[in-house]
Amino acid sequence: MKPQLFLSYFSTVLFSLMLLPLIAANLVQNPNFEVVGANGVLVNLPGAPAPFESPAKSWFLHTSNNNAPLSSRMLPSDGPNAPRMIEIRCGGNESGVFQKFNPNGHKKVIVTAYVKVVTGQVQLGVGVDGFTSQAVSVGPTNKWEKLSFVTDGTKLNNWVWVYNQNPNGGLFFVDFVEVEPTCTPDIFTLNSNFSAVGPLGIATNHVGPMPPAGTPSASLEWRAHNSNAGALINTNLMGSNGPDGGRMLLVRTLGNEGGVFQVFNPNGVKKVVVTAWVYVMKGKVQLGLGKDGFTIQAVMSTKVNQWEKLTIVSDGATLNNWVWVYNQDPNGGDFYVDFVEVKSICPLVLIPNLAQRN
Repeated sequence: MKPQLFLSYFSTVLFSLMLLPLIAANLVQNPNFEVVGANGVLVNLPGAPAPFESPAKSWFLHTSNNNAPLSSRMLPSDGPNAPRMIEIRCGGNESGVFQKFNPNGHKKVIVTAYVKVVTGQVQLGVGVDGFTSQAVSVGPTNKWEKLSFVTDGTKLNNWVWVYNQNPNGGLFFVDFVEVEPTCTPDIFTLNSNFSAVGPLGIATNHVGPMPPAGTPSASLEWRAHNSNAGALINTNLMGSNGPDGGRMLLVRTLGNEGGVFQVFNPNGVKKVVVTAWVYVMKGKVQLGLGKDGFTIQAVMSTKVNQWEKLTIVSDGATLNNWVWVYNQDPNGGDFYVDFVEVKSICPLVLIPNLAQRN
């Protein structure tokens, strides 16, 4: 029996919850326009003192190159993020509010704003040092609209803006702006959905002790494993009726530690999320994560004759380079596995004094 260290379900849940407020940090200060700036609740251009802070603290005013007049004020909000919003009345394009949210910039962000456009054409954009990299716009609908986009990750972004772009001017309201850092997780497992056939074909059988590296299963990249006593194990690839569709792998074993595994990263990864869909007909199926054949964390199935999603969030204390789905009932087991994925956890976002919600 391989040494196993089982962490409690509650520890895993607690770790997951601890991640959430850090990952979902809003880089924008005063995002819902609640805090009044030094110039008061009504600010006009021309006439406002440099650097032209708007009625909302940390937000600054911008007008067209020919200095078209602009009036801005704080009002009670009838939008989705009450109680306050900012009103912009302007006589030209490039007129509205902006904020520089991070001097160093972020490549991958989700940008969201709620706007109500009475007249004009309002644009939500991000860029770097006054230059726009991406933007979306909406015309006059006189109702609250959610504008949102995800940057393509090719350029740094350190400022966000909401401007009217109609050269004849416009009237609009802004209720909320968010710039949230994001990332695309790395997927470490190969053939996660068992769609590709292994080198021995769609069915494999083995009885007797196995080498440490296991033997090929019916699914490419997945190795079969059986008990220390060498109990019989069969793997069969077939059409799936599970949540991932396509193909699934049937595993039949006469002992414990019977199933499939994959070494997904030779160097190991500390922080990962592991997900598997299993359908247990007989036995007890365990999803496990560890390094070099030793189990660090694992979770056991609890249901029979129905699909069950098993999930592990690693604690980040040790490296992991292999994942496995085994029956652990010494009397044997029969189960389907439809999907197994190991993916990275996006890095935590710690932005002191920049993330503010009011």
